[in-house]
Amino acid sequence: MLPRNMPTRKRIGRGSVLVIGATAAIAGAWASDARAETATEADSANRAGGRQPAAAAPDASGCARFPNAIVADLGLHVVNVGYQRTVSCWVVLQASAGLYVPWMVTDNVFGLGGGERKPDGVLDVAGFVVRARPFFFPTGSAPTGFWLSPFFQLGHVRGLPADDGPSFGGYAQSAGLSIGGTIPLGSRVLLALGGGAQLHAALFNGNTNPPGFATVGPHVDINLDVRF
Repeated sequence: MLPRNMPTRKRIGRGSVLVIGATAAIAGAWASDARAETATEADSANRAGGRQPAAAAPDASGCARFPNAIVADLGLHVVNVGYQRTVSCWVVLQASAGLYVPWMVTDNVFGLGGGERKPDGVLDVAGFVVRARPFFFPTGSAPTGFWLSPFFQLGHVRGLPADDGPSFGGYAQSAGLSIGGTIPLGSRVLLALGGGAQLHAALFNGNTNPPGFATVGPHVDINLDVRF
């Protein structure tokens, strides 16, 4: 007959990981974005022979539940569509391509063009660019929370004539740095807002004479991501 007072083993409570990131707000104040990931422990060992169950390890893959995303990049000067991948809780990689119209420069908005950039007979400058960039999340909360993102883009542009004259080709390039944050709009939709500065240029016939340019200007990020 078994002893009445068999020693009992204490259960180990469930472990959890709390990932806290500061997220963007339009007014410039960052609301904190926190995500708790709770890992389940196996109880088969507890039922077999009264052995003490081990605490479940934190689920480090929680940040990559939906690691892939289709991106609509609606930032300053571009309307792009692309793809991004959460490669870790610290890094997201993104590539996109689409329409590029440097209207703030060619229209000399706030003096950013340094003067008139549209010579007689030229209506505008427009083209197609490809942009590549990483997003770094210092708090380890990717793909949401506060981030820093350097970027580079390159593409083909044309000077569009105001009349029926021929257009002429050139190329555009840009490099910059943006700071911002990403907030969830549900389990699969993310909104990223940010801003920074860029050095961008458009060259025609190997120079930056109008309608070409080379200048430092503002950069704005508005990204809508659908994850899968």
